[in-house]
Amino acid sequence: MKLWHILGGITLSVVLSGAAVAATAVTDSPTVSQNQLAMPAVSGTINLHQRIALPPNAALTVTVSDATVPDVPSCVLAQKVAWTDGKQAPFTFTLPYNPADVQPNARILLSAAVTIDNRVVMATQVFPP
Repeated sequence: MKLWHILGGITLSVVLSGAAVAATAVTDSPTVSQNQLAMPAVSGTINLHQRIALPPNAALTVTVSDATVPDVPSCVLAQKVAWTDGKQAPFTFTLPYNPADVQPNARILLSAAVTIDNRVVMATQVFPP
């Protein structure tokens, strides 16, 4: 079965809500430098509209990228990949990024994808305001 069959048949959407830019402090790692502590971050919650249970081998990927230049792959500014380990939605995320990487007229893209056995089964992307 092709991927578009799966995505078309499932008809679900992942909602990225509460995406906000905020400064975060990482306190659980003793090797974090002072520059990382002061970095701004994009944070939010991912909900699955369709009521399905994800298997333990599902992985969640959240990406913030610069999609300013058309017809060119977007430049990844921050990305986080995490195993769900049997946990279910909602999932929260925090992605620290370097503000120097963001151009003044950048078109920022926030995307999320759920993969199972290295196959994308759910995906969404939004251009936050």
